[in-house]
Amino acid sequence: MMRIIKSSYNLINQTRFRLTVFLMFISSAASVQAQTSGNPLFSGADPEIHYFENKYYIYTTATYGTQFHAYSSIDLTNWKDEGVIMDLYPDSPWAQNNGWAPAVVFHNNKYYFYYTAEAKIGVAVGDTPIGPFKDTNAAPLIATDPKMTDIIDAMVFTDDDGQSYIYYGGSGQSKLSVRKLGADMVSVSAPTDITPQNYTEGPFMVKRKGIYYMMYSNGFWGNDSYNVQYSTSTTPVGPWTYRGSVLSSNSEDKGPGHHSVIKMGDCDEYYIVYHRYENGSSGDRKIAIDHMYFNANDLIEPVNMTNYGVKPRIPDNTCSSLPVSPIVSGGIYKLSHKGTNQYLEAAGNSSQPGANVQQNNDSGSDSQRWVITLESDGFHKLTHKNTNQCLEAENGSNQPDANVQQGTDSGADSQHWNLEAMTDGYFKITHKGTNQCLDVDQNSNAPLANVKQYTDNGSDGQRWKLELVEIPVVSGGLYKLTHKGTNQVLSVDKDSTTPGANVHQWTDSGNVDAQRWYVTLESDGFYQLKHKGTNQVLDVDNNSGNDGANVHQWDDTDNDAQRWKLDLMPDGYFKLTHKGTTKCLDVNNNLAEPGTNVQQWNDIDNNPAQRWKMDLMPDVNPVIGTGNGLSGNYFNGMNFNTPALSRVDAAINFDWGFTSPGAGVDQDQFTVRWTGRVQPKYTGEYTFYVTSNNGRRLWVNNQLIIDKWIDDTAENRGKIFLVAGEKYDIKLEYFENSSAASCKLEWSNFLQGREVIGKSQFYDSTLGIHDLQQNHQIVITNPVDQVLHITSDINLSNADIKIFDIQGRLLSNPKKFYNDLYVGNLTKGVYILQVQMNGDKYVKKFIKK
Repeated sequence: MMRIIKSSYNLINQTRFRLTVFLMFISSAASVQAQTSGNPLFSGADPEIHYFENKYYIYTTATYGTQFHAYSSIDLTNWKDEGVIMDLYPDSPWAQNNGWAPAVVFHNNKYYFYYTAEAKIGVAVGDTPIGPFKDTNAAPLIATDPKMTDIIDAMVFTDDDGQSYIYYGGSGQSKLSVRKLGADMVSVSAPTDITPQNYTEGPFMVKRKGIYYMMYSNGFWGNDSYNVQYSTSTTPVGPWTYRGSVLSSNSEDKGPGHHSVIKMGDCDEYYIVYHRYENGSSGDRKIAIDHMYFNANDLIEPVNMTNYGVKPRIPDNTCSSLPVSPIVSGGIYKLSHKGTNQYLEAAGNSSQPGANVQQNNDSGSDSQRWVITLESDGFHKLTHKNTNQCLEAENGSNQPDANVQQGTDSGADSQHWNLEAMTDGYFKITHKGTNQCLDVDQNSNAPLANVKQYTDNGSDGQRWKLELVEIPVVSGGLYKLTHKGTNQVLSVDKDSTTPGANVHQWTDSGNVDAQRWYVTLESDGFYQLKHKGTNQVLDVDNNSGNDGANVHQWDDTDNDAQRWKLDLMPDGYFKLTHKGTTKCLDVNNNLAEPGTNVQQWNDIDNNPAQRWKMDLMPDVNPVIGTGNGLSGNYFNGMNFNTPALSRVDAAINFDWGFTSPGAGVDQDQFTVRWTGRVQPKYTGEYTFYVTSNNGRRLWVNNQLIIDKWIDDTAENRGKIFLVAGEKYDIKLEYFENSSAASCKLEWSNFLQGREVIGKSQFYDSTLGIHDLQQNHQIVITNPVDQVLHITSDINLSNADIKIFDIQGRLLSNPKKFYNDLYVGNLTKGVYILQVQMNGDKYVKKFIKK
């Protein structure tokens, strides 16, 4: 979960400094580990978000009525309070209180800070996104308006022609005015009343595809009636067509409003930032962030308020990391070459291997229909409809100009393609493991032009529009069902296999059985959904026909409670209706939170709570290992200087703080080397994550994939292709300099969510010699000097005792006297002691000083 780090400039003594560093470490460690922003982000109201100088900034209503703050982030998930950027006293010569709702614009190499104070609007100027901002004017920028007395909530919008407009007004008279801003950004024209339907306050303008979206708050800001609505126009000043609600209270979060919107670079990707009350309609307002989507009719979809927020994102003008993939696995598509009316087709609609692939005029035939499915390696396969022929690079070539044809499904890389959404709304389709893209020869727009692969050059000849034609449900196929507008999927609580286990929604956790359903067409024309790995099916409790009846899993009894009608809706989502009723599979109150219950409810038109994206998934089971962990060798010193401790660590997930990692290890300035082998659960590209304070290096399969041997607190990532079930050498090195210490090793794969690597997938490096316990208590004291003393309740004078090096190589049979061993002949390092007696074996590592 995200934390706020607040800037501070106070001098503190050494003890307080150490505590502060520790608290900041906890905060920053949580930050670098954040996979989502979490909601709420921080306390505040009336947020406006911008991207300036490679950072996001959120500006909020003044604290104490006078002090404006800014909050910054590099990725939308970890926010820092930049402190006071303007104080009405002394930074405004005409206002002393009621500082509200700032708006910020960069123009003329300056930052203009428009603010409300005492029901008037002023403008301050600064040189950076965080000021300091000063208003040098003796009077407000806007002090009067013939339509209102509440001159509040300024918002500045600059159109494509360079003209800037300032919108403002609301509350008492609920009027919206607009004025043109001069090129100096501090002079304004006369006002025009452009009030749209249901306007109260808090205007915000978005322009998309030539349409002006005037968004605004409606209702009373102090209770759950507060909400966001919008109207559209073909001009920035109306007239308006009312469109409805965007954001409103749900059962958990109340009074969402006074929002702003940010567009992600050149992508058709939007985020909405707003304030809300948490679990009530009073107290402090909190700032939250969520995705905002437009539908096929260019209308804004109702926003799902979440507690998980958004994933890390930077506006890098690549759109491949959009939060919801536009590709429906199992969908039938037609692919058109950008800028033409030419479609990808199998020549002659042939069903034979080796048939050429070309472009041609839209014929509406199956020759131009391709089933796109997501494969277990995270790439896509394109299969010619009604055949087993797949789009492939001839002979698996990785060379430019290699022909593209169809071939019998072989699962080879030559038939797997990366589909990357580009900023222009088209896709680039790249042959797996190469930089070769699906390409129309010479970017021709002529029918029958050949399709080949060619080196990525960014041309229109390598851009394809994917048009969804239909989504057939494959009977017996394995599906993931995702609640529309969220990352929440239909899931069985705790992956239970027992009858009656509840069904709810949960964050997509990768290839887990709890979130996978076999969908089978039954003889009555309805479908059954069976929880993978069980005989449990999706069931309405007692076959009820009532609203709110619970949905759970139950033994397959072949009755109507377990039968569902699947209807594909115009938006590409499915509605699932309980047989014999008008009740649909429904998420309670359309919440977007993990664990929200799934029930049935009466069919409501266009209700996203009853809409599910159905993705046909690869049916692959993970390889679960039998490992025992990694060998951890701990040293005092910053360069593996003095051996201090050796043990097997089940996982690398340590937060030592200011304490020692173990007996004999210093709490500062130590190093650790973990070694062994790692066994992947799935085949494909893996991302490894090391999150630590301080330096880290990671080798997998003898490849250095993370190399950040520096004194910092950070998360670093590296990628490598691995094969399921194989065991690969792994080595992680870590150093701690001072302050708090931590180290965590995680991984993720297309089929596997990000997780700490568990004990079962690690194998230590002692060549099969592991710690074994006897019935008798045997203890050794580390480290040792000349004599190793064994404390035991039995006499070991007749035991077979051997010493091995850390690689498991036999070194000696030590001299012993009763329970004492002479080890003075050994050099400094880590060793393995093996004791055998009466068929029992005891193995323990020790450190020679």
